[in-house]
Amino acid sequence: MASALANVPIFSRSGVLPIASRMEGDPMNRILILFVVLWAGIGVLWATGPATAKAPTPKALTERVQALVTEQNADPDVTLTVTEVRINQPELLDRARLVERVSLLEPLRRTGQVTVKLEVRLKSGEMKAAFAMVSLEASARVWVVARPVASQGALSAACEAKTVRIDRLSSDVLRASTAIDGLVASRALTPGTVLTKGAIVAPTLVRRGDGVHVTVRSGDVNVATRGEALGTARLGERVRIRLSRGATRQDIDAIVRGDKDVEVTP
Repeated sequence: MASALANVPIFSRSGVLPIASRMEGDPMNRILILFVVLWAGIGVLWATGPATAKAPTPKALTERVQALVTEQNADPDVTLTVTEVRINQPELLDRARLVERVSLLEPLRRTGQVTVKLEVRLKSGEMKAAFAMVSLEASARVWVVARPVASQGALSAACEAKTVRIDRLSSDVLRASTAIDGLVASRALTPGTVLTKGAIVAPTLVRRGDGVHVTVRSGDVNVATRGEALGTARLGERVRIRLSRGATRQDIDAIVRGDKDVEVTP
């Protein structure tokens, strides 16, 4: 580098002298010369970029788009996977130094395609815009029956969470983030069945003819007594009960709070 610059002329009060001559003179001249050389080098790098800069690969671009899709996905139960990125000007990748920005031009869909905009910095330093169609595949963690379940059978021990593609599911599928503890099957279910909202129900806790524990609440006063269920109901449902006091009978509505346990409120 020093030998190459030895004969480069610079202008001074005493005339035009090579750099090597000026370097041997006044220290201030040395500082000035070094500053000029460094400034020129920075200008060359800014114009041409690093000598080792490589064009973005299709794999790297796909990973960049995948990161954007993952960041923009607002549904924690759904995983969106980029399966293909098709650029309208693929030749730009060969001329590109880097892709500076990737942005979505429309809301994310769980299936199908979305459009993204690419802001590409070319090796020449010029900025170019390109567009790409991105194919997406969506999957979600859902509850799947692992062992046979009878009607009114408990679900929590018979089901497991599995990842399934969404385009193969109906809209009422039960996500794995939904708790199923304490719920039962509304009908008999076979292994491999994906749980839907219609396949689960709260267990029947009160049946017609059951003796039930009755709590009558009125303000801060609670009165406990016994009664007979006149109907069948699940947790949280209303059921008609009969209170008997000697020869006196009174039929009232109550809400099921537990197994053979109901509550009466004003």
